[in-house]
Amino acid sequence: MPDPDPPSDESSARRRPPGDAGTAARACQDPAAGGETPGEHRREAGTDVADPVRRSARTFGTGHPRLEAGPVTLRRPEERDAAAIAGCHNDPEIARWFGVAHPWTHDDALRYVTVEVPAWWSRGEEAVFAVVGADDAYQGSVDLRVRGTDPAAGEVGFFVAPAARGRGYATAALTAVCRWGFEALGLERVEWRAEVGNDASRRVAQKAGFTMEGLLRRALVTGGTRRDCWIGSLLREDMA
Repeated sequence: MPDPDPPSDESSARRRPPGDAGTAARACQDPAAGGETPGEHRREAGTDVADPVRRSARTFGTGHPRLEAGPVTLRRPEERDAAAIAGCHNDPEIARWFGVAHPWTHDDALRYVTVEVPAWWSRGEEAVFAVVGADDAYQGSVDLRVRGTDPAAGEVGFFVAPAARGRGYATAALTAVCRWGFEALGLERVEWRAEVGNDASRRVAQKAGFTMEGLLRRALVTGGTRRDCWIGSLLREDMA
């Protein structure tokens, strides 16, 4: 079982806050010029469709999976989670790192669950999972977004409700969603990003096996302001 998470399991920086159509920056999204396209070496003979593309199409073309992750389970967010989701988005720490507008209402949460999450899934853009305990009650969220410019690479985001912190939930959920990304989507690399100063998110990523790669200057937009962010990665072979 993973070590207990730090007292504040905060979210990694994302392209957009969960459930919000607002903007947040992504940097270094384009594959390196020249050489093979990520995932190209895994193409089957007789086809020009990369393995991650085929896997993503197959996975996102089916129902939302349920993933067991030690002390927690990852499942599709549901309408009954709306009150707890709204509560998390109104938590000052989560709002600070995600740049979520206040107040985040119950109606906002319902739209997130019934409209936005299914739309991202159906377009093959992003898989959002509710992190739930043994009683199936909502404890937080973890998501994995697939890049349109590089289908072999993904980016994660996560947060845990204040009352559920310090129990290892974030580390377990992050590990499980990355493993699913490698196995089901054929990803080769998963990135984590967080604004400089989000030490709790950094510790969770490190516990999940991410290697810290450096700092990106003014590469993240939170609340309309450009900020420096850390970047780390987890490769397929890191989980072998």
